Amino acid sequence: MKKKFSGILTLLLAFVVQLTFAQEKTISGTVSDDSGLPLPGATVLVKGTSTGTSTDFDGAYAIKANQGAVLVISFVGYASTEVKVGQSNTVNVTMQEDAAALEEVVIVGYGTSTKQAFSGSIKEIKAGVLEAKTFSNVSQALAGEVAGVNVINTSGQPGTVATIRIRGFGSVNGNRDPLYVVDGVPMTTSSFDSDGDRFDNGSLNSINPSDIETTTVLKDATATAIYGARGANGVILITTKSGKKGTSSVEVDVKTGVNVQLIPRYDVIDSANEYVELSWMAMGNRTLSFDPNNDAVAYANEYLYSARGINSEYNNYNVNNVSELIDPATGKVRAGVTTKYTPEDWADYGFQASFLTEANLKMSGGTEKTKYFSSFGYLDQKGFLKNSSYKRYSARLNVNHKPKEWLTATANLGYTYGETLANGQSEDSGSVFWFSDNIPSIYPLFTRDSDGNTIPDTKYGGNQYDYGVNRGFGGLTNAIADSQYDQDGNNRHSVNGSFSMKFDITKNLTYETRYGVQYYNRVRNVINNPFYGSAAGQSGSLFKVNTTDITQNLLNLLRYSNTFGSHSISILAAHETNKNKYEYATVSKSNVVNLQNGLDQANNYVVSSSPPTGYRLQRSIESYFAQANYNFANTYYLTGSIRRDGSSRFFKDKWGHIWFSRSFMGNE
Repeated sequence: MKKKFSGILTLLLAFVVQLTFAQEKTISGTVSDDSGLPLPGATVLVKGTSTGTSTDFDGAYAIKANQGAVLVISFVGYASTEVKVGQSNTVNVTMQEDAAALEEVVIVGYGTSTKQAFSGSIKEIKAGVLEAKTFSNVSQALAGEVAGVNVINTSGQPGTVATIRIRGFGSVNGNRDPLYVVDGVPMTTSSFDSDGDRFDNGSLNSINPSDIETTTVLKDATATAIYGARGANGVILITTKSGKKGTSSVEVDVKTGVNVQLIPRYDVIDSANEYVELSWMAMGNRTLSFDPNNDAVAYANEYLYSARGINSEYNNYNVNNVSELIDPATGKVRAGVTTKYTPEDWADYGFQASFLTEANLKMSGGTEKTKYFSSFGYLDQKGFLKNSSYKRYSARLNVNHKPKEWLTATANLGYTYGETLANGQSEDSGSVFWFSDNIPSIYPLFTRDSDGNTIPDTKYGGNQYDYGVNRGFGGLTNAIADSQYDQDGNNRHSVNGSFSMKFDITKNLTYETRYGVQYYNRVRNVINNPFYGSAAGQSGSLFKVNTTDITQNLLNLLRYSNTFGSHSISILAAHETNKNKYEYATVSKSNVVNLQNGLDQANNYVVSSSPPTGYRLQRSIESYFAQANYNFANTYYLTGSIRRDGSSRFFKDKWGHIWFSRSFMGNE
């Protein structure tokens, strides 16, 4: 017995020791560079866990960890450091610069540089960061990745391009969008309507994020000056993937995701009884506002279900009069009162879980002279709003070929077909969001007969929707039904490509010519069905919009670079032209007579609701620019840029201001 007790005591003692060893404690300290300066914003993580913190302005931190745990400290431009927690509660860390990171080549305006040598403000996002996210375009994937870059999602519609603002808002009412450059070619991401108002044309959706190798954000004047006025709001450089020598690969990735709204949109009255009770009280208060001596109960009982209150058509209680419905002592619906039906919750029929499915096939490879990358992508994204979606089919082929030692040719070509469905998203009572948030809870979604039963729909099947002829609120409208029977969608074909040739004239002098093209054609159909809703009186309607946009860019560039001892210089001089043509045409018709061949075909309608319209807008930009870079012993760097742009939008004198920037940077 004594031995048994001794054994139990030993186990308890070991258990207590283990608990003491594993007990958390607070570790504090400072993070600094090798010169002793604090590093604010450094990340401190407990390895293998999600526990972490950041250093404050003085480089100080505090974090809870067990003795024996490993702290991982990281900071941009410095090598990550791991420190094991010992008995001391103080852990100070000195970080060393990451030489490999500083020598890393980054894409900058019209060329490349290293992080160490580039004197402007720049941030590069690698492919892995973008591929880890489930977004339809790169604008949404930039959220939270770059300091000073605001990503604003203006709509929940699948396929919507986010609004990007780099370092604030540069204009009160002018263009504030950054310039996007894809494989060295400026991309046209906005167009102008007939009134001269700018709008986003959705071109970023033509670039599959899975095809992107790097995304580089140029933020300050030094980095963007080479692009002139178009770079005033920042520049985003997108480089698509290419093949690698000696490596052939086939990669397939499939992703899926779901978005569900867990937080209620608004606190609304969702009980029909509560709405009736409040309406009865409001009706009584109405007569008291005229004369405090009036009989509020009698007035409310007489006029609750009338033209002054709720239309009697929507009285679904099994009572003979309101006095049998409302107890005047409590102002509540009497116990035991039954109803003919329970009005539907409109939100249950308007919203859904938003699913996204994406699949990509990528193939790449290459030899000493030829490298290639090809991809095929599919994206299907359902919206939170029913009957809203975005589908995309994409393909890309990038080829780099070196037929001669002095000649390098590249061809990057991408094609995208997209389908967008955006039903129930008008800016009036046709909005499902507005209707679901505001419709009183007493009104049913479907039409009811005198017994409260639904009425079969002989046109589309199912039940007839209630369009509220006598409803008063949102009369003659049913946003849920309209989103089901009507259509607001568009189909879009997009092509973007760049073709270049680089000639090595001498060891230090090269000449490059690059032609870029961006084209899209979009057909939008706004269809109102011929049986119900706003167009029933004219037997249906069709509003068709056809837009075509083509941008061509031609660049001719000379580049010279050389090294003299500790001195290195690189100079470029270039001429660039950019031409854009945008065409817009509409047709509006009504009275459909052929339902078999599709409601989106204009020939199936016999009445022209309004004359066809159309216009063409053309503009061009011509630019001359140069840049010089100098560095001494990889320690001191000097950069200067100059550019002058001429625009066809200026009638008398197309040549505007000269853009000039210079910067100096020294590294110890």
